[in-house]
Amino acid sequence: MRIPFELAETLAVVVDEGTLDAAARRLHVTPSAVSQRIKTLEEQLGRLVLVRSKPVRPTEAGISVIRLARQTALLEHDALAELGAGDDEAALTIVPLAVNADSLATWFLEPLARLAQRHPVVFDLHRDDQDFTAGLLESGTVMGAVTSRAAPVAGCRSSALGAMRYEAVATPAYVARWLAGDRVEALANAPLVDFDRRDDLQNAWLADQGVDPAQPPRH
Repeated sequence: MRIPFELAETLAVVVDEGTLDAAARRLHVTPSAVSQRIKTLEEQLGRLVLVRSKPVRPTEAGISVIRLARQTALLEHDALAELGAGDDEAALTIVPLAVNADSLATWFLEPLARLAQRHPVVFDLHRDDQDFTAGLLESGTVMGAVTSRAAPVAGCRSSALGAMRYEAVATPAYVARWLAGDRVEALANAPLVDFDRRDDLQNAWLADQGVDPAQPPRH
């Protein structure tokens, strides 16, 4: 059995856009044509690939098909570039990437800008904690991820990019109010700011200091 690229690509676009109507506008076809492509794909595979919710979401089988569509699109782009047939600036390749906020705020955009100058690509960035970005890669949502996980996701390869070093900082007034006296006791009572509810970087740091991460008040 073979999966037609047009059908796999349609599924990926539907999931990216969230609705069949939005996907139809991007693909320049009618919503009924999009629906028929999804139906044909499901009939060929013998299983559902799309949960028709709002927004739509892929099934486990659909995730595999989307991963195939994204990988095939990138291979096609590379082949056209090697053949000198990929110079049409109107034909942009969308590259979905997952990145943590700290990388996005510091070093990440500069290399993307250089890449966009050399190749007709645009980037669809998904921000998440570095401990969770690999999950977006596993699900087929993105084609690459900046992650804290060293082991590569199945079908991918992992390359070390470097290290981001963090320092605990506070204003002098904060130090004077909260961090006087015994270090462990002070850290257990000093309020701190979490970037979001999935950020556990400070939990790991507090544990290294001998402090129960559940103790300090949180903002």
